[in-house]
Amino acid sequence: MSGVQVDNSPAVATRLRDVSSWKEEDLSALTSSEKKRYYRRKSAVKAYFTTEEALDQIALRYHLPTKMVEKLAKRCLMQHEDSAPWGFRALLPGVHVVDHTTPAPDATHADAIAAEDATHADAIAAED
Repeated sequence: MSGVQVDNSPAVATRLRDVSSWKEEDLSALTSSEKKRYYRRKSAVKAYFTTEEALDQIALRYHLPTKMVEKLAKRCLMQHEDSAPWGFRALLPGVHVVDHTTPAPDATHADAIAAEDATHADAIAAED
């Protein structure tokens, strides 16, 4: 199997996204090297989400490790505190990306609430 290239990236259908509405911040305060870094990452992430090109080819074209392209793509999909995706804002140098997705309550917490409600209902029924 020498010479055969294997694409081990996620299925293209699952990574295609419309990134046209993603927010960007003002880049005027960035140095020229920071802007260059930002635009290289933006181009790689945009290619990742809008083309069927293999991940390793995208990484090679933009001189980024494949794991870095995947990491940047995941950060862009995280939810910003304004409820929109972080989008290209996540690519700004020095930005701290926090996912503000509301986690689903875990089963043990939900079970505890249900048990408490049942106990409360039993107490009320006993009073009648």
